[in-house]
Amino acid sequence: FDAHDEAETTASLGLSPRAAVEALKAVERQLAQLHALQVRLLVAAADVRPHIAEYAVLLPGDDPWQEEERVIRIEDSVREEIAAALRWSPVTAQYRIDHARLLAGPLAPTAAALAEGTITPAHARVVVENAERLPGRWMRDEVETAQFTQACTVLQQRVLPVAARGTLSRTRTAATRAVIALDPVGAGRRRQVAQRTCDVSVSDDVDGISTLIARLATEKAHTILRRIVAHAEALPP
Repeated sequence: FDAHDEAETTASLGLSPRAAVEALKAVERQLAQLHALQVRLLVAAADVRPHIAEYAVLLPGDDPWQEEERVIRIEDSVREEIAAALRWSPVTAQYRIDHARLLAGPLAPTAAALAEGTITPAHARVVVENAERLPGRWMRDEVETAQFTQACTVLQQRVLPVAARGTLSRTRTAATRAVIALDPVGAGRRRQVAQRTCDVSVSDDVDGISTLIARLATEKAHTILRRIVAHAEALPP
């Protein structure tokens, strides 16, 4: 795809390069608005709270010749209908339903920014995924609900201004810092659990080259990278 091809493509749209960039911005806003509409439709289909359906079924009992009636509880059975209609896996459908419910509730300002097209779906996902790490996430009672709602308010106050004008990387950094500030004990606990998954492995490629894969604490990983870069720069040409 050379400069000549690029010029032909731009001309076929009847747009100058500058106008094409502006059109891209408009498309990005529209995609965000469509995503916000999808969120609202998911909540309309699944409701703001999980639905638990109970079914009485006959299952084998202790006596193999006798059947016992038992009750099976299924949460969010609409998930299967949504998954089939949109060709999602049930896991994906539940994941999106859960996120949509948060955006319809404590993360309503994030949903509003998405509907306005001031943030992208990817930026909104960063906010949602970090909100899920806040205390009180399951809102099992009024205390947890109030705690989680307040934490979400602070999270959005700190992250949305960054998301509205910054990259995904900057947004993730702001969200991570906000979660640590809001729940330092929980952040420390998650850090300890994550450190148990540290590992180093080697994957041999071809032509005498291998890939070294290391899962390390962030500070150690960056320290190692800096030393490798310094060593490489010090080598003779």
